[in-house]
Amino acid sequence: MGYTHYWKMDGERKHFTEREWHTFRQLWCEVYPKLPKTDATCSGDPLPLALAVCDKSPAKKTIVATDAGQVFTTHTLFESDGDEVTNIMSFNGCHPDDPDGNRIDLGHEGFHILQKGNDDFNFCKTARKPYDFAVCVALGCLRMAVEEDGVLQITSDGGLNDWEPALLFLKDNLESRVIDAYGFSTANELLFIMNTKITPAPHPESPFDPIAWLMS
Repeated sequence: MGYTHYWKMDGERKHFTEREWHTFRQLWCEVYPKLPKTDATCSGDPLPLALAVCDKSPAKKTIVATDAGQVFTTHTLFESDGDEVTNIMSFNGCHPDDPDGNRIDLGHEGFHILQKGNDDFNFCKTARKPYDFAVCVALGCLRMAVEEDGVLQITSDGGLNDWEPALLFLKDNLESRVIDAYGFSTANELLFIMNTKITPAPHPESPFDPIAWLMS
């Protein structure tokens, strides 16, 4: 399938509460302006980290997101008993000078999180392109916004070493909020706590990660 992150809502809940969604958006808007301008791809080459707004269909990009709020919009859920409008966060990777990927395509699958009407199993295949960093940051923000245990499960083809840059970025830029939410203040504690919520998914291409294994 390729390098992928997965998330699902356990139990009967298929939506995030108004408070959770508000907190999620607040956290994202706080860290978005601080995202690095470049990040390495799977080949190790640093390339621009830029996001494009997209609708809820893979790789459908429109404009470069220059503002944190641009990746938030509304989406119509088509249900048998009537349509419902929900909030959605949606973005993909892009090159700032080539947002449609005509020359340099730094996007892969679109990353979509709905406030309501989530599927039982959600995933985003990033192929380790630069926007993978932003996907990890967004999932970290979402995890911090959901206070109730057992509601949100995040897994990944990557191990703790793959997630460490994004988690340390969250720690550095949301330190006061992180401390308030979890009652710890060091990077090691952050990595330990987040690893109890973000665990490697079984995948033949995933390398064995001894740190993640010891902390699981």
